[in-house]
Amino acid sequence: MTSQDVLHLEVLVIIEDMDIPEMRKVLNKLGNLLWLQRNLMIRNGNHPRATEAVEMIAKMAQEKRKQNQRVVTMPAIPEG
Repeated sequence: MTSQDVLHLEVLVIIEDMDIPEMRKVLNKLGNLLWLQRNLMIRNGNHPRATEAVEMIAKMAQEKRKQNQRVVTMPAIPEG
């Protein structure tokens, strides 16, 4: 299990009992991570681990951006 997997599971445990739409709890989508970064504190600011969750989600979003920006080189098309 990678450190990203551990982080993913930890965030899921923290947000399990928060007031968040179920569709936003899918943490492998960059859009959901960014949404959670912006909106998690609105209804869950009193949760004892809310700030920690936002920080962890920010790390996950940063890693997801890196994954999405990886450049794939394609072989050259032969002239013909």
